[in-house]
Amino acid sequence: MKQKMQPKVKNKILPFCLFLGICLICLLAYSRFNVLNRIDITHAGDYLNAQEFFEMTKDENAVILDVRTPEEYNNGHLKNSININFYDTATFNGFVGKLDKNKDYLIYCRTDNRSGKTNLMMKDKGFTQVHILKGGILAWTLDNMPVTK
Repeated sequence: MKQKMQPKVKNKILPFCLFLGICLICLLAYSRFNVLNRIDITHAGDYLNAQEFFEMTKDENAVILDVRTPEEYNNGHLKNSININFYDTATFNGFVGKLDKNKDYLIYCRTDNRSGKTNLMMKDKGFTQVHILKGGILAWTLDNMPVTK
């Protein structure tokens, strides 16, 4: 009598574990670099809430930069702010290149994304006194701070 041969059951656990391990390594690598990018943007400068930012606008040495578009600026801006459109790259870079590195810069945009990127660029160019309005003009208006039209 012939014995019936049982088909070999391949060990499927090992390849599955390898697959999970590779996925985990990829996920960790991605999140590590992603977290580092977020840290660079959110911790590279001095983020101030609306009240702190307002107090710093009183400093005669401070320059207030609004990096929104001209249309956004015309809808309401901080008193004495200078509008320089972040998206007009050539003009923007030329303007920043001419700024005095010894002054204090107060930067804001709509939510703090463009101002955060501006901060990184200025830090790379040697600026040391750069402050960002946390939450941008949206946070500013939510705190009932003054806006000029």
